[in-house]
Amino acid sequence: MRGRYTGTRATPQYVISRREKGAPELLNIALGAGDEKALPVFSSEMLARGFLRSGDLGPEWRVRESHNGELASLLLGPYTDVMWVLPNPLPEPLAAEDALLNLLDRGSFVSFLLTGSLRSPPPGKMPGAPSETPGAPQDTGPSRAG
Repeated sequence: MRGRYTGTRATPQYVISRREKGAPELLNIALGAGDEKALPVFSSEMLARGFLRSGDLGPEWRVRESHNGELASLLLGPYTDVMWVLPNPLPEPLAAEDALLNLLDRGSFVSFLLTGSLRSPPPGKMPGAPSETPGAPQDTGPSRAG
């Protein structure tokens, strides 16, 4: 008797994309004034659709289901310039600051996609750290009341 695959299928992730010359172009968000970008990734199609409807992206953008291997391949291949992943961002503008607290570095997210568990980011790469988060205010020490 032949063995049967009894594993469960990984839960899909959802991204926002458009077709550009045959290859998918994934929506990414610039973080502050620097070159760093974040890829919004959603755990449900409903969340992704809500985010898409709230923006003014144009009719060519669609919600796209993506499975772990495909998403890992995209992040390790054509999207190596995307340094951060933003899970389930809220569409409201007031949520922008809170979103920075939820950033995952690309390596940790790819590890999650491939193994199912998050690894700790390397020292100094904590999302939201002033030296690593573009546009974050820098701590200049104690302020003086005068």
